[in-house]
Amino acid sequence: MSSFDTSVVRAAVQRLKPLTKKSRAELMRGAARGFVKDIVAITPPASQGSRGAAAKKAGEAAVLGDVLKLAQPVLAVAQKQLVSATDLLAAHARSRSGANGRVNPRSRKEKLLVAQRVAVQVIAKLQKRVGWLAAGWNKAAAHLGVRLPAWVRRHGDSYGEVKVEVTATKFRLELGNVVKFVGNVRDYSRRVQRALDYQANKLNRQADYLMKKAIKAAGF
Repeated sequence: MSSFDTSVVRAAVQRLKPLTKKSRAELMRGAARGFVKDIVAITPPASQGSRGAAAKKAGEAAVLGDVLKLAQPVLAVAQKQLVSATDLLAAHARSRSGANGRVNPRSRKEKLLVAQRVAVQVIAKLQKRVGWLAAGWNKAAAHLGVRLPAWVRRHGDSYGEVKVEVTATKFRLELGNVVKFVGNVRDYSRRVQRALDYQANKLNRQADYLMKKAIKAAGF
């Protein structure tokens, strides 16, 4: 995954540190926890108007819509040459766009014919993949003590990275999402940076508040 500008967070931590009893490591971990919560909240299928459980439902609805772009469920007794679940899954995989993960309706001129029961099985299987992209942050969440939604946690923590370096004078924390298609997701880098900037702004607001409080206590 790409590197991002974390200097805004480091600068905000440096500004806040003299105003609080927390160590730099504690402030950095707190910012990291906030970042993980925020980036998962805005990771597709989440959108500006759809987060949390609503995002999960939106993702499942997108899966249903994509399958129906490719296939026409029919009664098996009335049709011949019906495709299998394996064939439909393969067609779905071939037709998806790397930029948004959605099926391009122009991928097929004619819809595949599939038995209704097979269509239901395929849709259910694909819907269980919802949350896979966000699961790239599961490892970071577990390390930081952040509890993510069950539909994200269900994919495990093998799609993420956490690196920690602590010395007498240094604290470094690296978090990564290594889902294989994360680099192809349109505008995802921008979302990551937005989550980082939000944490920096939050820290700066805390610093502003504590500074004003200290000035007032000093009688100025």
